[in-house]
Amino acid sequence: MRNVKDWYIFIDALVVNKKKLYMYLEGRFYTPDDALLTGIKAILAEEHSRELSKKINSAHRKRQKEGKGMCKETSKYGIKLAVLPLSVLEEVKAYFQRFAAENQLNEYQKWIVNQRYVFALPAANFSPQAIVVAVWKSTKEEAIANPKIDRNLGGNSDVRRIFANEGFALKYEHWWPQKHMAVRAGLCEYGRNSIAYCADWGSFIRIGTYVTDAPFDNYTWRDVVSMDACAACSKCIENCPTKAISPDKFLINPEICLPGMKTDDGSHNECYVCQDICPANAVWL
Repeated sequence: MRNVKDWYIFIDALVVNKKKLYMYLEGRFYTPDDALLTGIKAILAEEHSRELSKKINSAHRKRQKEGKGMCKETSKYGIKLAVLPLSVLEEVKAYFQRFAAENQLNEYQKWIVNQRYVFALPAANFSPQAIVVAVWKSTKEEAIANPKIDRNLGGNSDVRRIFANEGFALKYEHWWPQKHMAVRAGLCEYGRNSIAYCADWGSFIRIGTYVTDAPFDNYTWRDVVSMDACAACSKCIENCPTKAISPDKFLINPEICLPGMKTDDGSHNECYVCQDICPANAVWL
């Protein structure tokens, strides 16, 4: 039934013939009164969904006609966004497969690439159309603790609000290589300490990755880049208390990096030496 009038006629026929409505998916019978209310609710929900789809499609066409990208009002939230095609995920997967094959990783790093990282789309109750990478300013403490926080909360609530305001859904995926994706999307650059730096906020940032049903347009996708200033600077290498930063490549050894090592009580060590000493963070300290 596509409208309320037809549904009333159908329910009247049930009453006249002293029948009940059997809902196959639920495996139960509905009385005419219950069927009337349930059907009207479903019809109204469907009508609302159709109207919302019309508004969303109209907004898509308007943005495309005006040459505008997705979600331009993000500055008021202090968030940088990149909306990318789904195909970039295959490129990210191929990159890490090549990296692992070059045998430049220790066993722990191989475990991260081969077992921890995910290169597939998360299950979602909508049809994915694009990938979203978001970067926002953080404190030092939150920047270190953010993986568990974001994993539990499903990412940044403001990012979800931005997309919801335009009628789009998001699904958070924590185990994509988030730093790598933020760098290749043009939102960040790597430091010699293998930490992602944003030009506006230094390394004290948080990164979120999502799948969405929003469209993508005018996106950036580049090779991995590092900060130019790192070429003539070795402060993080010289001051790292465990010598976890490689002097010949932009790579850190997570097996001896203090924040990656747990204390006797199960918590993580707090160490910000490479970030505190970094000239790129001077203005934010």
